[in-house]
Amino acid sequence: MTTNFAALVGGLVEDSGEPDGSRLKELPLTEIYEDPNNPRTGFNDAEIADLAASMREHKVLQPITVRPKDDKGYMIRFGARRFRAARLAGLETIPAVISTSDASEVDILAAQVIENDQREPLNTAEMTTAVERLMALGLTQAQVGEKLGRSKEAISIYAALRDLPPELKALAPKLGARTLYELSIAWKRDAARTQSLVNERGDGITMREAVALSAELKPAPKADKTVQGAPATGKGAVKAGAGEGSLHVQTGPTAEASDAKPSSSRGKVAGFDVKVGKRTGRLLLEPGPNPETALVVFDGGATEPTAVADIRLVRSRSA
Repeated sequence: MTTNFAALVGGLVEDSGEPDGSRLKELPLTEIYEDPNNPRTGFNDAEIADLAASMREHKVLQPITVRPKDDKGYMIRFGARRFRAARLAGLETIPAVISTSDASEVDILAAQVIENDQREPLNTAEMTTAVERLMALGLTQAQVGEKLGRSKEAISIYAALRDLPPELKALAPKLGARTLYELSIAWKRDAARTQSLVNERGDGITMREAVALSAELKPAPKADKTVQGAPATGKGAVKAGAGEGSLHVQTGPTAEASDAKPSSSRGKVAGFDVKVGKRTGRLLLEPGPNPETALVVFDGGATEPTAVADIRLVRSRSA
């Protein structure tokens, strides 16, 4: 099966005047510029220096890939690190593949993410931006996951990190996505307590610390969020049956619920045990980061936004 990456580099041409069949060209570094939308925004100076030292001795062993020349020159599709190292090494030219692939903007961006990620993992800030851009181009979280070879749950976490407070966003280049997500939940519950941990630990915060703080700050269940065993409508209701294997989750008391007289405790439900694939956990009666997800506390303590369509009710917990 042809991959996105293979499709992107499949159409290769040379400038007019080049011999037929020639696929590579030595391009002057002065005629090449970096893609301003490259998913990778941070580069390790020490690694670039090591790569430059290797190039001085062995030249450039793997060509970069560029778009056909435009008014500014040749824009890099793949190979920004090699381009930077070649300049540092003092080289005047670099071997390049000139690609005329007509791949869509979505496929180009997805391939750039994969190519960057396979060489050196993108940090949380870079992946969050890439996911946001792909969704802005019309993809759902599930489609983004398919493009990047990642689970819907992983993509939903990146999607939830788009609107972080500045104090947490500053940690995104260093912390893992799950750690940052747990901190974002804790921040919503108690910003001052979360800020205290950030001030104390900075980018040294571990996922265990973030999960522990989020769990500690979790509010106690409120009586007005009790879900009756009989089918309900409006906020405060958890419905199964919107489609096989799907849920409809809403939170908060309704006017009807708050005006109604208390009923017998018989038949009241305190929560739901759920399964997501082979994983088990407990459904939280609070909204997920977007309409496509709900929050599930999985066995082991991790709270994750989970695609609603993947959640299966196992049993209710009696009050």
